[in-house]
Amino acid sequence: MAQNVIEVKKVSKSFGGVKANVDITMAVRKGSITGIIGPNGCGKSTLFNSIVGYHPIDTGSIKFEGQEISHLRVGDIARLGMLRTFQQTRIYTKMDCVDNMQISVSQRPGSNSTMFASRKGEIRERAEHLLEFVGLYSKRNLISGDLSFGQQKLLEFAMALMNEPKVLLLDEPTAGINPTLINGLINRLQRANEELGITLCVIEHNMRVIMNLASHIYCLSNGKMLADGKPEKLQNDPRVVDAYLGGH
Repeated sequence: MAQNVIEVKKVSKSFGGVKANVDITMAVRKGSITGIIGPNGCGKSTLFNSIVGYHPIDTGSIKFEGQEISHLRVGDIARLGMLRTFQQTRIYTKMDCVDNMQISVSQRPGSNSTMFASRKGEIRERAEHLLEFVGLYSKRNLISGDLSFGQQKLLEFAMALMNEPKVLLLDEPTAGINPTLINGLINRLQRANEELGITLCVIEHNMRVIMNLASHIYCLSNGKMLADGKPEKLQNDPRVVDAYLGGH
C-alpha cells in the first residue's frame, strides 16, 4: 500500500474571529492525484497555504514524508520538495517563456548564482523540454505577458516542474482557462503524475475535471471537512451536492 506523503491532522486556522479551517484531517498518498472541492470561501486555499508554510496553523499537525513541517517556513518546505501554484498566475510578464523557466530555478530556495551559471546550458535544455511537455515549445521565445491566461497557467505549471517537486499543490488550475484547452491541461497533469512521478493535490471547482483527475477527493464546507472518498462516492453524496451547489 502506498504511504502518505502529506498528513494533516486536526488542523485549525483562524483569522481574527473567522474560523477558516476547523479540525481538518486529510492525507495525500504518494504517487496519487488527490482532489479538494467545496464552495467559495470554505477554506480550501487557506488549507493549501498552511500546508506549504505561508501562515502558521493555530492547532494540529502537518507532516510531509513523516516529518512535522507545521513550524517550517515556505523556503524550508520547498527544499523538502513541496511547491504550490496559485489561482492567479505568478509569472514574469515582461520576460520570455524560457527566461521565466530559468529564473524559477535561479530563485528557488538553496540555489545560488554560481550554481546557476555553471549549469546554464543544462537548465535551458530542461526548460525547453518542459515547455514542450506542456505544449508551449512554439511559444518559448514569446513574452509571457502576451500569452493567453490559459497558456500563462501552463507556463506557471512548467516553472514549478523545473524545480523537480515531489509534491505539487495546484490551486484551481483550470479557472479562467478557455474550455477548449482544459482537456489538454488534464492530460498534462496526468502525464506529470504518471511519467514524472509527481504527487498532485488539486483544488478545483470544475467537477468534470476533478472527477476525471483525482482518485480520492475531500470536500470542505464552512471550514470543516464534510466528506471524502472516491469520486463516484462524492458525486452521489447529497451533502456534497448541496454544499457545492450552494456555493455557486
